[in-house]
Amino acid sequence: MAYDQLQTDPNRGPLINKRATASKTNIKPNLSSLIKNCDIIISSVTANAALEVSNEAKKYLHMGQFFLDINSVSPKIKKKMAIIIQEKGNASFIEAAVMAAIPPLKNKVPILICGENVLQFMKKMEAFNFNFTNVGQNFGQASATKMFRSIIIKGIEAILQESMLAASVYGVSDVVLNSIEATHPGINWKNLTTYLLGRTALHGQRRVFEVREASKTLKELGIKPIITEAIAERIGVGVTSGLKETFGNKANVDAGDLIIVERGTSLYKSACS
Repeated sequence: MAYDQLQTDPNRGPLINKRATASKTNIKPNLSSLIKNCDIIISSVTANAALEVSNEAKKYLHMGQFFLDINSVSPKIKKKMAIIIQEKGNASFIEAAVMAAIPPLKNKVPILICGENVLQFMKKMEAFNFNFTNVGQNFGQASATKMFRSIIIKGIEAILQESMLAASVYGVSDVVLNSIEATHPGINWKNLTTYLLGRTALHGQRRVFEVREASKTLKELGIKPIITEAIAERIGVGVTSGLKETFGNKANVDAGDLIIVERGTSLYKSACS
């Protein structure tokens, strides 16, 4: 069962309902009707909506349920959600951090989980054969691991995007990537570039939210997020350049095509004029 507030949206709704039909998922008309019929509720929304969803969900939760939050938000927000969900002593909050793209691996995608009732949750989920790793009882541990890893992964994405924007002007993109591969063998840098820039096209806005959360957390720790803020800004340019509108939900788009679209933005043109 599932509920998505965009399921009735004229633009997004048809695709959501098509996917629900294909996967034999029962779409519920509202959040309350979903929660009252489930033992395990999984919250998977954009990072900026995660806290709001937990506040709404707590109204309908009851004894014995598990609320699994897989959203990419800061440890501080995860701790707030744990308090919200568990304040009435009914449901158990389970913090989760998804450590790879879900579509290729499905239920085998590595997921870090933590919380006071993780062992009970893992036992409940045994039949579904998920790839969970228990990282402890303290809320914040799973999200911190993903967040600080995310700075590196999305940092590479931002660096490749900026490098290829410039290299494409001179027609030396392949030369640059071949040189990197010679220096750092073991990675197919052309494939990695296409994959990461494709992630910008498909999920750029969500990725910007994630990096912004990382930036906030660094500030809370007294660390100036110099590079992290730059990562968010660079990926954000990809979002505003129309990549999503041009390529829609295509997962495999040539990096060169992505760069051509981004180079055509007014932001890029004004910066180069």
